[in-house]
Amino acid sequence: MMKQVLFFIASLMLIMLSSCTHIINLEVMKPAEITLPSHLTKIGIVNRSVVSYKQDNKDKIFNIIEGILTGESIGADRDASEECIKGLLSITSQQNRITYLRLPNLNGTGLALEKRNLTWDEVDKICKEHQLNGILVLESFDSFNNLSIAPTIVKVKSPNGTLVDAPQFNAQANLRVVNSWRLYDAEKHKIFDELRNVSERTFNGVAPNERDAIMQLPNKRQMLNQTGYNAGCQFGKRISPNWIWVTRYVYKGKGDQMKLAYRYSYNKNWDNAAQVWSKFTNDPKRKTAGKACYNMAVVCEIKGKLDLAVDWVNKAYENHNFKPALEYKRQLQGRIADQERLKSQLGE
Repeated sequence: MMKQVLFFIASLMLIMLSSCTHIINLEVMKPAEITLPSHLTKIGIVNRSVVSYKQDNKDKIFNIIEGILTGESIGADRDASEECIKGLLSITSQQNRITYLRLPNLNGTGLALEKRNLTWDEVDKICKEHQLNGILVLESFDSFNNLSIAPTIVKVKSPNGTLVDAPQFNAQANLRVVNSWRLYDAEKHKIFDELRNVSERTFNGVAPNERDAIMQLPNKRQMLNQTGYNAGCQFGKRISPNWIWVTRYVYKGKGDQMKLAYRYSYNKNWDNAAQVWSKFTNDPKRKTAGKACYNMAVVCEIKGKLDLAVDWVNKAYENHNFKPALEYKRQLQGRIADQERLKSQLGE
């Protein structure tokens, strides 16, 4: 009973909030986790995790046995490692300072084991051939999966309208990919970055019986490929700036003019909306003035004027005690800090 009451209160608050605000989705560029040296302008991407057909028989047998024991089909990790590379390229293509070039695969064992580094003679040969100053190598790629089935009882409506107990099965597949990367700086002859990365995804299926619950899941190859792709995206965000979506709120306020500005903003007519809001930033009603100042900050952020946006949220909180401005200020300050990092990462 208490859970139902809490759910009702939360729903009511959400309805009240949605009635006086609307959400703006803003696309912003997020800096990479690490900043690559400015002399790295053209980097080759190499998959060294694939199983070579010419490899040692012992390694080939080990990979086949591993596939049998884990239930993987032959070549599943190889295909997923290629999806991993595609995921990486989908992120690195979002910036223009560094050119990333996909190169042919190098032979590997496919196992998530530490391999020897490439020699600098090998690195120099690859870079000279393709006119590069660095190479990024997927050194190893390995996957693990686990399937669990959880039976439960749920209430369903019978043909005569009454609620009756019915079985329900929840199938959950957990996929985990371990991938190792090295970034070789050919100009400095040093490994600039080295990381063993773990990426996980969960897939769910629900049905009245166990078989159908499993059938609701994508096939194992699809799940592995999706997890591999996500792993590549994850590492890509480490080395490359990328676009993300952030959420902002616009407040309606009372009175015909504030409502008019709200409608302008809903249609992304920001100039007209700002023209109206600016008239209310010193309104005698503190709540109205706070909302107007807050909304002016949103307009400034949309136009890329982050410092001015901070000035407006300061006014919203300090002059009019509009408390949502505190969290918005924190978000804006984070974006300003990101802008400084982006300048060096994008060569500006």
